[in-house]
Amino acid sequence: MPDTESASLNYRRIIKEALPKPVEIAVKTIGSITSNEIKAAFSPANLPKVEAIAFTGNRSIHSSALNASIKKSLVGRICG
Repeated sequence: MPDTESASLNYRRIIKEALPKPVEIAVKTIGSITSNEIKAAFSPANLPKVEAIAFTGNRSIHSSALNASIKKSLVGRICG
């Protein structure tokens, strides 16, 4: 995908038309100078925020270890 506003608008329009209900679409582009790659990630503009996660019934892994793993995956994301 070309890194242009018109390409971004076109992809957002196509994604919105494919969804069953109207949703605003956000695009985040990530580039790397060393690899000459640009990646685009499309997602709903207004994602719900996760405030808590509870693990019940697990016996193999302690809940604190599961919570620590989840927190690592959320680094850099808005939570709470």
